[in-house]
Amino acid sequence: MSLADQIRGFVDTFEPRQQRLTVRLGTISTVTAGAAADGNAAVTVTVGSTTFPAPYLAAYSPTVGHQVLVVTVDSSPVILGRVIGLPSF
Repeated sequence: MSLADQIRGFVDTFEPRQQRLTVRLGTISTVTAGAAADGNAAVTVTVGSTTFPAPYLAAYSPTVGHQVLVVTVDSSPVILGRVIGLPSF
């Protein structure tokens, strides 16, 4: 399944009238190999001035410093993947 299909499936499971959905850019702050409950890496992400733990899609391999797309449904964030090709300012 492609990353686009995973994102579409994730977003399609929520009814916009019942859930609050936000999409923001963040930066991977820490990656701790094997520390997640499922044995994968545990990750923290910084969005604005707030840093918090967040799960990520299986297709993404988190690395400290990556700029990522973070979708939050109500208060549950998920890292969708790395954003590349950003212009330099």
